[in-house]
Amino acid sequence: MPSKYGIHSIPTFIVIKNGEVAAQIVGAQRYEALKEAVEPHL
Repeated sequence: MPSKYGIHSIPTFIVIKNGEVAAQIVGAQRYEALKEAVEPHL
């Protein structure tokens, strides 16, 4: 799976919507940053 989504470092957080990458965050993030990335896709 890492090569499929171009993951080169961890942590990497990927939101997949309808089979496509909707958002991708690399590196340690605060809760607020993760929430901002995910909420538009809910």
